[in-house]
Amino acid sequence: MRSDYYGVKFYSVTDMSCGVSLEAAEKIIKSYNHEECIEISKVIELYNIKLFFDNNLRLLRWEESEYDSYKNIVDGFTRTIATFFSGVNDDNFIKHYDDANAKYISDFWLLVDHYKVYNRITTSIISDLLNKSDFHLRHLLECKNVVYHYGQTIADFMLASKVSAELLISQFLSAKRDLESNLYFPKELSGEQMEEILLSYIGSNTHNPNYLKLIAESQSSQQLPLQDKTKLLAKNKYDDYMKTTFEPGSGLAYSVSVAFLDNQSDETCDNSKTPREIDISYSRKWIKDNLDNPTLLNNFIYLFGYVDEHYRSLFPSQPAHFGTFERTLSIKGKKEYFVGIHYHINHMIFNSQMLGYCKELQKLEIRIEELFQWFFEDYLRNEFGADGFVYTAPSDRTTYLEKCKLLASEIDSVLKQYMLFVKEGCIDRDLFQMSSGYVKFENVPSFSGMKYIYPKDNICTNCMYLLFSDQSGLMYIQRARESFDNFFSLVQGGTFNIVDFADYQKDKIEWLAQHECINIGENGVLSLNREKTLILRDLYYKQVVCLHYLYGFQPVIDKFVAAGEIQHKASLFSRPEQAYMSYVLNKADFSNGLDLRNKYVHGTHSLLQEQHEKDYIELLKIMVLTIIKINEEFLLREKMDNKCSTPR
Repeated sequence: MRSDYYGVKFYSVTDMSCGVSLEAAEKIIKSYNHEECIEISKVIELYNIKLFFDNNLRLLRWEESEYDSYKNIVDGFTRTIATFFSGVNDDNFIKHYDDANAKYISDFWLLVDHYKVYNRITTSIISDLLNKSDFHLRHLLECKNVVYHYGQTIADFMLASKVSAELLISQFLSAKRDLESNLYFPKELSGEQMEEILLSYIGSNTHNPNYLKLIAESQSSQQLPLQDKTKLLAKNKYDDYMKTTFEPGSGLAYSVSVAFLDNQSDETCDNSKTPREIDISYSRKWIKDNLDNPTLLNNFIYLFGYVDEHYRSLFPSQPAHFGTFERTLSIKGKKEYFVGIHYHINHMIFNSQMLGYCKELQKLEIRIEELFQWFFEDYLRNEFGADGFVYTAPSDRTTYLEKCKLLASEIDSVLKQYMLFVKEGCIDRDLFQMSSGYVKFENVPSFSGMKYIYPKDNICTNCMYLLFSDQSGLMYIQRARESFDNFFSLVQGGTFNIVDFADYQKDKIEWLAQHECINIGENGVLSLNREKTLILRDLYYKQVVCLHYLYGFQPVIDKFVAAGEIQHKASLFSRPEQAYMSYVLNKADFSNGLDLRNKYVHGTHSLLQEQHEKDYIELLKIMVLTIIKINEEFLLREKMDNKCSTPR
């Protein structure tokens, strides 16, 4: 029978319960008597108390001498724990397991593993334990030595158990959550048997649809083989579940409306009611009055907002925009390109803009891919002297399927031509034709040696988290009468003193001051280090900072670099853009990638005309982004050349 003894439990060094747990631990330490530790839960509690001291956690009120005294006592816990577990054997193993408090079960197995208790426990005892109704396999699988010692017994149990599939998925297919332990599986369980377990799970009526989706979208690996047929079965089962479970109109609704109007004078008008009810309209007259090719392409920047003022694409998914439930409750694949509601709304906006704009241009007898051809073959040559670029536009009668095939190959082609121009200063067609491999987006260079800035170490990442995350806990203070999104907005929006914060918050605030993110005045009033926090804010919300647009920030950047907190990288696309393009065009980096390039190059695309039209819109967006980024490169190169040639 499980013990109701609710003792001290160590979860992590950042857990909010640390202070309360240390208060309780202090009483245990003061009354500690080695001879009285004969109950399993109380012994495991000593192990947990020791974890606090092993991680140098203490109460602020403890004097150094008091802490040292407690630590000496706690160091003696090891002998008590070891003595107790040395007496565990076949006769009492199951009783100790049954008596341990439920929250100590994982610790029980860790201590069995650490003290090699498994050498004294026969297979029949473990087999009996595995078949108990309240047994949780996950805790046992966290212990490598135990798993390998009873490999065949555990393998046989897993083949018959209903919980095995989700544990396999958790280890091999889903992304690890914070503090989630690694799992070990018996060597006797083959890859084929693992797939059998998944097939049984797919065919059952007790599956989790999120896990079905993971199976369908994941890639096969040596650890967990997945045949295409298995993935298709999971996909079909997931689709059936979604159709039968969710009625039309159920769930969280959001809508996007994009229109081109005759009677609108302003170029664009945002009539959105809420962030999830988007209503945007554009002036048809303005488009008709500005039909020169440069403006028609610039509309993607200044009218539709495909990039921000620093030429960063707004297509990529941004972790900073994930809601609390999306971050904590969703099940993500190990190699999944994770997208949330914010991404889906933006995706609908950008796709609707592209679809509507193409139709408006068609009415004016302008084909968008002829604009692309003009950019590469005329504009780059006439404006920058970049001769030799070639773009093959489809004919007017080309089907969407043929357009997708041609556009997928042209994206690769123009990027290879650009790479050759950056490297050689010209496009040698003979040299160009020697290249047959596909383009890796991270390898597409920049004219600039230092174009993008990224976080380099944990200090930078921790600073961003404490300043801008709504989970850091620093924006909650009693004196603040209004709510703030994060600590940055709190300090920026009011006059607060460090004494306004709780003790657990002060350490983090002083750490931010130590790293020059904030200032603590002589009177204790907090203020922001404006230049540094603005750069960190850009990194937090956009994942990248563009060096060429940081006018006047160079001294701060130099200090960042000298401290090893950030790094420079030069490439055509920023890392978020590279990830987005990889997600859309292939599956090399992301298991749920749309794989449009490979599908159309290798002929594994859908046969539905409607799907071809949707895919064509996605490929057009990629080409537009490529054109915007290449144009930016030539503009920046011209600016740098002019700066270098200006007499001092």
